[in-house]
Amino acid sequence: MAYCNCGEPSQPDRCCMPAPPPVPCCLQGPAGVTGPVGATGPTGATGADGAVGATGPTGATGADGAVGATGPTGATGADGAVGATGPTGATGPTGATGAAGVVTPAAAVAEASSVDNIVEQFNLLLRNMREAGLLES
Repeated sequence: MAYCNCGEPSQPDRCCMPAPPPVPCCLQGPAGVTGPVGATGPTGATGADGAVGATGPTGATGADGAVGATGPTGATGADGAVGATGPTGATGPTGATGAAGVVTPAAAVAEASSVDNIVEQFNLLLRNMREAGLLES
């Protein structure tokens, strides 16, 4: 077998196919009509993820939300330490003099004249003072 002009750059339009000698090589004819599109092949495997893009600009701040309900009152804290005693204040003005009190005198008792009557005279004095309201009963 022989190949016509196979690999010869000076004659690129010549065919390169096996031909028995002495058959001359053929010239390439005009291109034929394009055939119909074949069936779509199966979907290929998913490619690798691309690089992460740059972060976009920050959006505008949203409106404030409604105020929430007031929470429960917390426990009362421990009492603090007692503070230092403050300075003594100035003395206030003297008040007006009140009315004179009335004292009911007790009845007089004779003086004791001996050791024998001293208890008797003392008991009489106590009774007179109770009657005058100077001693409680």
